This record gives sequence, structure tokens and C-alpha cells, in this order.
Amino acid sequence: IANIVDVVDRNAHRVLNRLADACVEFAVSSAADPGRTMSVLLEPNPFDQSTILRFANPEHQAFQLELLDMQGRLLRRYADIRTGEQRIERGSLLAGQYIIRLYGDGGQAIQRMVVR
Repeated sequence: IANIVDVVDRNAHRVLNRLADACVEFAVSSAADPGRTMSVLLEPNPFDQSTILRFANPEHQAFQLELLDMQGRLLRRYADIRTGEQRIERGSLLAGQYIIRLYGDGGQAIQRMVVR
């Protein structure tokens, strides 16, 4: 994997990435509570029409999901996600790389998403 982009926002201070099932998995923890790092799975990634973000949320806490372009511009926001998954439709997204940021009281994570 030649190109991995680490994105750290104002609340994130430590970025971890690892290879999982041939996809790069990103997780971000806050300085206030490094134990709140979340692992997420985006499958399929890369995708053509839609993909599903999966994460552990056994307490059905509210999460927000932001879809950003590689310059950090917000393209979409999904609010009040209380299940452990969110479908992301391609819609008007052009082929290329994007960043998704999942966050809530249960933790936060950032991952690269590729549209074919």
C-alpha cells in the first residue's frame, strides 16, 4: 500500500492504522481517553455502487458519520446512527479516495474509502 493518508482532526491526537483483510483499517483515539479507539470495517472497499461501514455499538449510542474529500471538505453527514452499521451510497461521488470519520461518545475512527 503505497499511499496511506492519516487525517487527524482537532479532537484526535493519536492515529493507528493496520492491515486487515487486505484493507487498511484506521482508528483514532482522543488524548482525553485513548481507550476509546474504535475499530471499523468498510466493506467492500473499494466499491462501485455502495459500501457498508460496520462497527461495534452494543449500547446503541448515537454516532455521527462524516464523508470528506481528500482536502478535508465535508461532502456528507449522517446523523444519529444507533446501529452498528451504515450504508454509504455512491450517488454523485466521483471515482477516487475519500475519508470517512465516525465519532460519538462511544469513540471515534477514521478510514480511507475508495470509489471505483
